[in-house]
Amino acid sequence: MTTCVTAARPPEGGNLAVEKSSRPLAVLRETLHAFARQGARSLEKVVKQYCVESEQRASTAMVRIAR
Repeated sequence: MTTCVTAARPPEGGNLAVEKSSRPLAVLRETLHAFARQGARSLEKVVKQYCVESEQRASTAMVRIAR
């Protein structure tokens, strides 16, 4: 899992402040990345299936045309 990120930035008073992202944000970020990867895999499967079906239809059409 991703660890929390710590960043330093000067606040309006000019003094240096440390800002830490919370653990729930890191978990949310990782969850969103996992969903994105899963969605990409699903989309890839659909595209491959579509290509296979299109090739089959094209082959059948070419055979009919050649007759």
